[in-house]
Amino acid sequence: MILIDNESELRGLISRLGDVFRDESRFYRLLFATGGVIALLKGMRLPYIWAATQAQIDYRSGYLRRGFFGEVCRRLHIPIWHYGVFCFVAFGLLACFFWLLVRSVQRSGLDAAGLGAFTALLASSFCITLVTNIAGYYDILMALLVLAVMQFKNPRVQVMAALSAGIVGVLVHELYAVAYLPVSLAGVVSGLAAEEQRQKKLWVGLTSAIVIPWTIILLPLGHTKMTAADIAQLAGAIRARVDFPSHDGVLVEIFAHSSGENLRRMLSYMHAGAYWVSECFGLLAFLPTTLFFLALAWRIAGERQRALRWYFVLCTFAPLLLNLLAYDRFRWLAMMELNAALCAVAVCWTHNRLRYTRSDTSSQPVFGVAWRRAAVFLIAINLATDIGLFQGDARSFPFQSYWTDYHEAKKAHRPVFQPPDI
Repeated sequence: MILIDNESELRGLISRLGDVFRDESRFYRLLFATGGVIALLKGMRLPYIWAATQAQIDYRSGYLRRGFFGEVCRRLHIPIWHYGVFCFVAFGLLACFFWLLVRSVQRSGLDAAGLGAFTALLASSFCITLVTNIAGYYDILMALLVLAVMQFKNPRVQVMAALSAGIVGVLVHELYAVAYLPVSLAGVVSGLAAEEQRQKKLWVGLTSAIVIPWTIILLPLGHTKMTAADIAQLAGAIRARVDFPSHDGVLVEIFAHSSGENLRRMLSYMHAGAYWVSECFGLLAFLPTTLFFLALAWRIAGERQRALRWYFVLCTFAPLLLNLLAYDRFRWLAMMELNAALCAVAVCWTHNRLRYTRSDTSSQPVFGVAWRRAAVFLIAINLATDIGLFQGDARSFPFQSYWTDYHEAKKAHRPVFQPPDI
């Protein structure tokens, strides 16, 4: 009798598992969960000392580039000079980013239109892994500002939010104007492209949202170099108040070189063949998923909106211009991939074209089976491949490296949780 009960339970379990794989929406939800967890574990680690040191810059001795975040934390009495507190803040911002990203995709209708395949692809993509790996960097905060702008559907409110986010974004980090400012305005541009009568006030707001952040960056005060003595003094002040070994090289990179010097240095790197080989391999990894989301945005925009389509191309590939100012392994490519997904979200949310719901069995999903199969194919590639995303050893399923790191730290009598010295 016990054997029969066990057999019936086994059959019931097999039947329930079969239902998961027969129902496409359940299958994609399973892909979303498993792919997302694997992507997170591939990139999960403690914040680098570089990021923790950069966060200590504030306005105690006057306006300094990238000092806004540290100044806000100082004014709010958030003790980020303790490494544990900084980790808590860093992972808190990362969690907010993921929550708002999933919420934005769901509200746009893109998730339902692809039965969840597109959300699963985004969750398992390289950009999610790399964003997780750079916890503590300002990239997450800047992307969070863009997602906050996209929560407003009214174009006038959205352009005001984009202007506010642009001002805050460039004060946090000057790369916001290149990498994230265009995509933060994608919703407004989509709304203007759909309007038969152009709204003058909205165009004025759009122009202001572009010009004002760039004006803040181009002010001479924002690009003055610091002397070696001033950098050493700032480094000493940071070392005196933090409880971790600060990275003085961060301050040298930020304040010792002008934009022109960085450009000349990058051009010299580009003369070396190894630079282009690395870039090509990075593009091979990031470009397929990027082009997939860009193609989604193109299709939703429609053939009549050619200018809007090319604006999405600008938003997507703008982060690659940062290669002219700094060489950061695959970081700009991750921004490119994320921006392509944000363009698809923005145009869906603005045009409100994707009205398919899973509860309505009579309707068909907007994107056919070919699109969903392509998404599954890209998910498999993203989860199965490794391109050396990290500055240390890469992690891959089944993540034996975590167990190895634990035993090595135990044998060497080192703390298991210590800040990475990068």
